[in-house]
Amino acid sequence: MTATGDLYYYGARGLPRDQTQALSYFQQAAALGSVEGLCGAANMYLKGEGTNPPGFKNATHAIELYEEALAGSTGSIRALNGLGYIYFYGLGDEVEKNEVCVGVCAWGYVGGIGVFECIGV
Repeated sequence: MTATGDLYYYGARGLPRDQTQALSYFQQAAALGSVEGLCGAANMYLKGEGTNPPGFKNATHAIELYEEALAGSTGSIRALNGLGYIYFYGLGDEVEKNEVCVGVCAWGYVGGIGVFECIGV
């Protein structure tokens, strides 16, 4: 579903660029627990793409989706990047301008599986 969301988002492979359809596919994937779906929907809410009314930005909901994505993964780079952007620029109702989320991040292998972990400071 996220692949189809990406196709509609960018208007690729013969599909029209349709942000409303893209958001719908990302939301469906998110409802099934997809980290990529959560991040795709969060990115669109953050920018106000595909929302109703058009252009309605909802950074607070984007934060919730990014945090849900982090809770369901071993360190989603897209979710960390989205949260870092929000905190740096002070977007959303709960975030002070330039309140930066600082942490120590590490990449390594555990049992042959790549693991990315961040520990807040």
